[in-house]
Amino acid sequence: TLEECPFIDIVVRREGEETFKELVNNLESYTENASSLKKIKGITFRNNGRIEETENRPFIKNLNEIPFPAYHLLPMDRYRLEGKRFAAIMSSRGCPFSCIFCSSSALFGKVWRARSPENVIEEIKLLKNKYRVREIEFLDDTFTLNNKRAGKICDLLIKENLGISWSCSSRVDTINQSLIEKLKKAGCHTIYLGIESGSQKILNIISKGITLTQAEKAVNLVKKVKL
Repeated sequence: TLEECPFIDIVVRREGEETFKELVNNLESYTENASSLKKIKGITFRNNGRIEETENRPFIKNLNEIPFPAYHLLPMDRYRLEGKRFAAIMSSRGCPFSCIFCSSSALFGKVWRARSPENVIEEIKLLKNKYRVREIEFLDDTFTLNNKRAGKICDLLIKENLGISWSCSSRVDTINQSLIEKLKKAGCHTIYLGIESGSQKILNIISKGITLTQAEKAVNLVKKVKL
């Protein structure tokens, strides 16, 4: 990106929360001496005509430590889906799979990390009570990677009686009937399944790691509970 676009000075690689905060706090020194950025992990930057890269910053292990997004700085009343106020949440990061078309593991690593169900519910309660959000999409690559955790989030949604409708993404090999039924009961109306192709040959080429039989079974499960 830096090689092809002369108007960009600095790129933050991978997770940005800690890196960007540190970068902003050092921008003043950068204008005086670009070499001052060499101590910041996880960036690539221009230094006297050269493109330099610092070492990768370790991934954030405890996602609960990241504050909720600064929703008060956003025009939350403008985000709507079918008339309902809408928000997107990412409750986990990292993907252990190796699909050749996807950048997720390059951005968030191969090790799956997740916020606690309680932490996720607190963000949903904030969105509902303060911003009147009624529709949520979970942007996790695979919301159902850990069935027990996904089930706990559903249990808490049901217990809190939040009345939120929502959607999520999954793989065909990470769902079962009992979990799908619990998703439905907790307000889920749509689940996006990464099937990618109806050709087993193509699935093998792209290293998807699933079979057409698994895909068909998953679709039938989802339709059975009317998601």
